[in-house]
Amino acid sequence: MLFCANQADAQTAPKPVAPAGPLPGTAPDPSAWVITLMYPQDRVKGGVKGFTETRTRTITTTKTGKIIHEEIVGAQGSKYDSWHVGRNVYDKWTGSPSWTQEPANAVHASGEFRGLDWLSKNDYVGSLNYSGHHCLVFVQDAPPTLNVESSSFEMEQLDTFHNVAFIDSESRLPVETRTFGTYSSYRFTDAPTDKLTLPEDLVTQLKHDQEILSRLSGHFAP
Repeated sequence: MLFCANQADAQTAPKPVAPAGPLPGTAPDPSAWVITLMYPQDRVKGGVKGFTETRTRTITTTKTGKIIHEEIVGAQGSKYDSWHVGRNVYDKWTGSPSWTQEPANAVHASGEFRGLDWLSKNDYVGSLNYSGHHCLVFVQDAPPTLNVESSSFEMEQLDTFHNVAFIDSESRLPVETRTFGTYSSYRFTDAPTDKLTLPEDLVTQLKHDQEILSRLSGHFAP
């Protein structure tokens, strides 16, 4: 009988409609946050035998003005810095002699936050209290019957989907994202009091690159 009641609940519950507003929101200027990653192997009781831990563990992000800095740290202490300047991102591992460059939209297609380029209002499946926040919940390619506000909903259902996002209903900032079983938890910290300044070697490299570009532009000018 309980199964029938739950089935009826799922069939009659209307598809939730996402509230108006940005998804996700924009982090205040200035602001700072830490992303902590948990992988499927971490959730196995006793760990996974022979699992080599080389993946990213934390991403500490600072934003002031139009510059964003990320310090990305692996479980074994490996670290690299990522600077978002204009339309480009510059990365360098600790000890590396130079910075690598790539377009910003290749790293953060959704803006300031990683892994949310898929999110849209069509993916909204309702709201619930989670991790100390009242969250809007989004699930990519969710069936029309999925409603986290339904009495038959169980949190374990979300583990069957590739992309899930919990967005704070007031700030519209991410609380947690889940991508192919990897959980990324967001914790917003005290905003920085000083503006970010680029490392000297990055400034030198940017000037050098600009000089080369200027010479090439002059050479090919009509």
